[in-house]
Amino acid sequence: MTDDSRVLKTIPGLAGTVDLAQRLQEAITPGACVRASLEEAPDLLVSDLQALAAAHLTARRRDARLAVEMPAGGRLESAIRRAGFDGPSDAALLREGDLWTGVRLPEGRAA
Repeated sequence: MTDDSRVLKTIPGLAGTVDLAQRLQEAITPGACVRASLEEAPDLLVSDLQALAAAHLTARRRDARLAVEMPAGGRLESAIRRAGFDGPSDAALLREGDLWTGVRLPEGRAA
């Protein structure tokens, strides 16, 4: 990440999916580099995973970059597996090491 990257730090007691989605939408401005960590968030629900996937698509449309920390065996990776987000489907998670960096859509579908 560059020096001008915006880093979202997890706040204990995160106010749920709506707060997560709002904070990501505010941080993802054109050209921004945003790094988020949810390892200390209370509970990760399917709606949180949906908000993260939507935020990746927003980043793509705004020519920004979103990287969500996802260490192997961590809370986010476990939540993704429990929800079936890592299985074969019409979209796939893009990863770079321990980061979730995007969503791959089937050919012909707009982001």
